[in-house]
Amino acid sequence: MTFTETGHAYKVESDGMIQFTKPIPKISSYKIVNLSGTEITEEGQVESGELYIIITPTIENGTIQSLTCNQENTVELQSNGTYKVTVIKNGEYTFTIVGNVNGETITTEAEKIELKSFKIKTAFNTLLITGNKTLENQATSPYVQYIDKNGNPIICKVLYDANDEDSNNNKYGIQIVSINSLATVGLGTVDTNYSSETNSFEKAKKSYNNAVANLNKYAIDNYLNTNLSPTNGARCIGSNPIIPNSEGGLFVLPDNVQNSYNDTAKGKINENFKNADRNYIEDETRLKAISSFIITNSSYYWFASRYIYSDSSETRFLMINVGSNGIHSGEILCRIFSGGSVYADDGKERGFRPVFTLSPNVKIAGGTGIDEEHPYILSVEKAI
Repeated sequence: MTFTETGHAYKVESDGMIQFTKPIPKISSYKIVNLSGTEITEEGQVESGELYIIITPTIENGTIQSLTCNQENTVELQSNGTYKVTVIKNGEYTFTIVGNVNGETITTEAEKIELKSFKIKTAFNTLLITGNKTLENQATSPYVQYIDKNGNPIICKVLYDANDEDSNNNKYGIQIVSINSLATVGLGTVDTNYSSETNSFEKAKKSYNNAVANLNKYAIDNYLNTNLSPTNGARCIGSNPIIPNSEGGLFVLPDNVQNSYNDTAKGKINENFKNADRNYIEDETRLKAISSFIITNSSYYWFASRYIYSDSSETRFLMINVGSNGIHSGEILCRIFSGGSVYADDGKERGFRPVFTLSPNVKIAGGTGIDEEHPYILSVEKAI
């Protein structure tokens, strides 16, 4: 028979003699700390909204190789050899510790620490505050990890917080934007939504007219996690923050331009093309304010907004994108000349950045939000 005490294992021989066999990994000490690292000695309310267990594992005459936990949380090895465990909820935290003595791997399972009545006070409505409507001090916008519908983590920054609203006092809700492009999407003649269209001009026109809705649909179809967001809670950056598919009706040539066009050109323009919009303004202002306008993994990315340029010789229909210099510009999808002829420009592929609205029941489960390596971890569980 073999039995253990903390840090050692013993064997009882048949004659009743007790023989020491080997050291085993153990939890030498632990403490409970809050977000600032202050030790909490009494169970109660945690003002910070973050709670951690700092564990010191040891093994006699050997080295600790790893420590893992049965709970859904983050276990992080610190530079001083301790392990930082993010607390998600009250309950029993069971640890497996792996050590090594003279080349032999030794594992201890079921080391336990029990938390009973800690309470986390704060949640998103107070933690994810990026500033006020004057957009001052927005560079401190927190980092947030969003798990998409396929289980992939997306690092984001807070674009709008719970207190933000538009000029009509409509609340944006908490919205977060990916810090990088996640995919490449083609518009114009390379738009895969209209692969069956054989006429290049018609393909480009359809792509232009439906680009806002299609870009927002791409966000929902490819990334939306309905555990964290409402069913319509994903869109493309540069769309209207409150009504993502908002559009401005049909484009009509100004009177001073119409006089130089023949009737054929006027008809093709005035009855077939959706108008330009300024839906991107709010998102663009926020991106600049949180230092997230320029990204590193794509030379360009789309804004889900239209632009039109018209003079006496032609009218150009464009979608807005952002270049590597952080300046937005337009990509021409198609054009109509004053004589009535039409032209489809080369299609363009640009990066795609989704924006996610978070459901009201989403809470902070871990992380500090201070950088990409330590983003806020989201959970739909109740605050503990």
